[in-house]
Amino acid sequence: MLSNVYSVLFMLLWLVTLAACIIYLSGHRKRHQRTLETHLAERDKSFLALQKSEQRFNSLINYMNEGLIFTDDNNLIRFVNKCACNILRLSPQKIINKSIRDFVLSPSDVRKLGLPSELKKAGCSHREELQLLRGNGEIFWAGLNISYTGTLHDLTPGSIIVMTDISDQKKAEEKLHNLTVSLNERVRQLDCLFEISDVMNIPGISIDGILQRSIEIIPLGMRFSKDIWVEIGLNNKQYRSKNFKNNNLYYLAPIKGRKHKLGSLRVGFCGNNYTDGKEVFHVNERVLIKNIAEKLARIIEMKNLEVLLEEGMLKLDELQDIARIGNWELDLIQSQVTYSEGFFDVMGVAPERRATYSPEEFYKQVIPQDVEMIKKFDNMIHSGKPGDLAHAYRIKTDTGQTRYIFGNGRVLYNEQKKPFLIIGTIQDFTGQMNKFKELV
Repeated sequence: MLSNVYSVLFMLLWLVTLAACIIYLSGHRKRHQRTLETHLAERDKSFLALQKSEQRFNSLINYMNEGLIFTDDNNLIRFVNKCACNILRLSPQKIINKSIRDFVLSPSDVRKLGLPSELKKAGCSHREELQLLRGNGEIFWAGLNISYTGTLHDLTPGSIIVMTDISDQKKAEEKLHNLTVSLNERVRQLDCLFEISDVMNIPGISIDGILQRSIEIIPLGMRFSKDIWVEIGLNNKQYRSKNFKNNNLYYLAPIKGRKHKLGSLRVGFCGNNYTDGKEVFHVNERVLIKNIAEKLARIIEMKNLEVLLEEGMLKLDELQDIARIGNWELDLIQSQVTYSEGFFDVMGVAPERRATYSPEEFYKQVIPQDVEMIKKFDNMIHSGKPGDLAHAYRIKTDTGQTRYIFGNGRVLYNEQKKPFLIIGTIQDFTGQMNKFKELV
């Protein structure tokens, strides 16, 4: 009887436990189902967001201003965006599975596209500027920024290439380069002309020295200065550079004076860079040679005038010494007086005092009784109506000798009829005066 009771109680306990387990498992399953449903909803939401993000990314890639190309480790193109297709003038179908090297114009440029295999690692990159060939056969310049990557989504390791059409930039650079080269040539040619002009300023240089120095300077104004020879003909004499070569590769310019031809300038080419059928010298170089010939003509004439002037001054000094005549000039604008050596000889001024001689020193030499006459002469000059400038006066030389001086002058006027320069002469007539006194 007692055992039956225990059996019933055990069965009741087992049924309660089973019911509790069933209730617990049922609640747990519902909670797990709700959690799973929440995760699935979040997954779907994340997937949609990712899908939209990928669509926006693909749209951005397709419509970006630069071409984008993905290649695999065999350099085959696996992806190309719309901009790259527009640059290459091809559809994606005609680009995919081709090598980027197929579009490179020069075989030598192909080698620039890839780094050595040991350097093709993620993070390595380089930039190249190459000439590529479009689908329509047009040649253009492209800037390629090449970066190497690891596995990217479903792509094998390869590279990402950002392509930019830089044809306009290259044209601008070429134009700038040509302008820079042209400007440098002009500067070099101007320097050449200036140096030849400066030769004239070398103290005491002769015509022979000017021509010899010019022969050294002229090649510096040419493109191939080391291969240039120069010959200057003047007065049946030839001046030649050390590398002179008598050939037909030269340009000739006459050295013309104002009235007649003075000589000739030949500039020739003795190098191996000359190609038949082309002008030996560029047009700017031919103009430079003509300008140098004209410059040499002016320099030669000026030098000849200097020689004639020096000879004339020597003769004038001799004549003034014989006639005991001197001259002076007064610059009314600068208020500066210039005296000739003959003036100092007539006035009997010692050589050591001539460098500092001034109008005040002149007045000290004049005999006091004749000073008023000299002042009257000065007043006539500065009044603008000098009239007769002839006058005579007495002076004392540095050695104490009394001399009789006759002076005369002339006022020079500019285009506005204003006086700007006075030139005067003095003559020692002491000998004639003494003879006159003896006769009287």
